[in-house]
Amino acid sequence: MQEAREGAIDSWVAIDFETASMRGTPCAIGLVEVEDNQVVGRHAWLIRPPIFEFSGFNVALHGITPEMCADAPTWDDSLSRIIAIAGGRPLVAHNASFDIGVIRDACDAAGLNWPRLNYACTLVISRRIWPGLTTYSLPFVAHLGLSADAHHDAGKDAAMSAAIACAALDAIGSSTLTGLLDHVHAAMGVVEPDRWVGCRSRDDSAAIPTEPSPNAILRPEHPLFGKTIVFTGAISVPRREAQQAAVDRGAIAGKGVTRHTDFLVTGFQDLRKLAQGASKSAKLQKAEALRSSGHSIEVIMESDFVQLLSLDVVDPSSGHRAPSGAQAVT
Repeated sequence: MQEAREGAIDSWVAIDFETASMRGTPCAIGLVEVEDNQVVGRHAWLIRPPIFEFSGFNVALHGITPEMCADAPTWDDSLSRIIAIAGGRPLVAHNASFDIGVIRDACDAAGLNWPRLNYACTLVISRRIWPGLTTYSLPFVAHLGLSADAHHDAGKDAAMSAAIACAALDAIGSSTLTGLLDHVHAAMGVVEPDRWVGCRSRDDSAAIPTEPSPNAILRPEHPLFGKTIVFTGAISVPRREAQQAAVDRGAIAGKGVTRHTDFLVTGFQDLRKLAQGASKSAKLQKAEALRSSGHSIEVIMESDFVQLLSLDVVDPSSGHRAPSGAQAVT
């Protein structure tokens, strides 16, 4: 039975993590097995994170306390169980860069090699299948008839990711995950012990967008309006889509960092792609140099960029404050 499953391209496993604090601190996991577009198995359990630190914010978000995880399976045991359940099948997650990042960071914290995994991202997929939605956050894919009541429950969030992927398959009349990825011109993500390649569009080389989408509503009070924004590193969606989202808020998408750059959005930095001996991308290095010369450039994470995109109305009296994760390059 296991051998039959491993080769089946129409069989995959949706996955979702909750974390105790930072990304490498999984404290709960949900897995949903899907074959022929039907759920055939569900799994969920608590995890003792490899770094046993719980933030008050995360606990308030998902309700998982240190006491609940004190005697839970370790990350080493949980990873073995994840791999056994997957059985060689691809993983599917919504905003997969986060969930796959949890696996990588938890392995780093526990001193384990990264496993060999293939994966697809329903955030990348849904942006292509259903363009023009107000938001693509997991609990707000309302047109699929999904309930958001259980958001931040790993088992039920994994079920939501599975439902989104199944709905996308139905929307294009495909029966395979690879067929779905081909339809949206995306490549399967890959994790191996010595490398990671994200699930993303295969047309990243497309020209930088300069005009807002036809249905975009520009608001001068938006914190991105009139600002020049540049991206460095790998993010969870095709870079051109992120650039277009910024342009649709009135921003200017830049190719490289200059003294006119206002925001630099940083994603995962693959050290093997940097110059020999470098620990930062050339764009980040240039931003630091410009900062030291008196230019104001804000360096933010992808999650902070998503928060900025969602700010449709800003109180002029309060001014713009960067999201909590924003960093000033010093």
